[in-house]
Amino acid sequence: MKSVISILAGACLTIAAGSASFAADVLQVTSSSMGTSNAASVVAKQLGFFDEAGLDVTLLNAGGGNNAVSTVVGGSAQIAIVGINNASKPAEKGQPLTLVAGVTKGFGQVIFVRKDLYDKSGLTENSSLAEKGAFLKGKTIAVNDVGGSSGNFARYVLKESGLTDRDASIININSDAARLTALKNKSIDGIVASSPDPEIAIAGGYGTVLVNPQHDIPSLGQFVSTINVVRSDYLAEHRDVIERFLRAEERGRRYVLAHPDEARTAFYAFIQSQSSAPSKDDDEVTKLAWSNFLGQFVDTPVISQAQYAGAQKFFGISESLTFDKFIDTSLAQKIAAEK
Repeated sequence: MKSVISILAGACLTIAAGSASFAADVLQVTSSSMGTSNAASVVAKQLGFFDEAGLDVTLLNAGGGNNAVSTVVGGSAQIAIVGINNASKPAEKGQPLTLVAGVTKGFGQVIFVRKDLYDKSGLTENSSLAEKGAFLKGKTIAVNDVGGSSGNFARYVLKESGLTDRDASIININSDAARLTALKNKSIDGIVASSPDPEIAIAGGYGTVLVNPQHDIPSLGQFVSTINVVRSDYLAEHRDVIERFLRAEERGRRYVLAHPDEARTAFYAFIQSQSSAPSKDDDEVTKLAWSNFLGQFVDTPVISQAQYAGAQKFFGISESLTFDKFIDTSLAQKIAAEK
């Protein structure tokens, strides 16, 4: 009897040890907002791609790109999906950060403004960027992060008109819903944001797109804008974990492009589970927002030197933060080569 008990006990221990060895690796993945730039990772989570990769992934909204990067620097999150400009600032100051993959290209945010003001301005879609920037003089513009990509884009457009950020009021409003409510109530004059916010304002009859980079600044179309960034020491110690994350995220990106309607449903199912869920996946606003977004995906997760050079020029990233110093493409290259 003792031998049988011993055998059973040993078997139980073996099973328990085996189960423990298959425990999923936990990853906290943070971002500036839970928008379409996160579509690949959201779809990967919703469709179980992370689970299949042995990962327990939590997607978090940090309420701004600088906040998101800070969570990685501080170690409370392992990966940030943020604008490249947000990642570059602490890296320039010596924080050990490494970009491992590109997510979106160009600049996915637009400036949209109160329709009543725009209609009185005499501007058209084909007005020059300088003319559109001049419209912002004396206006209040809400952004997700004054010091991040959205704030920088507002300043860029003002500069193109010979203005400075002092010629307009650029303010932080972290909530998508709060920004839209403020525009509708006329307590602000414009917003810098990505889909579906502009489409919601247009459908509601109170907003109009002022500056769309795809139309007004086509030269921005190819540089890498949103990226995956990790702490360099975490990458060195957990390359396998990061590789599995990137592979599942890339699987999500390819699924979105191959099955856009199914992916949209999966994406908005996740968004609706969050407190700031804006709308349902089957309404016309989100269908238009999703369609507008699809062209912003990178063609490959591998960040090229040309893409980085374009981002450096647009965002003013220090030349001292060289490609080789800031970017590790080895995992992305391995994954991109897989079919």
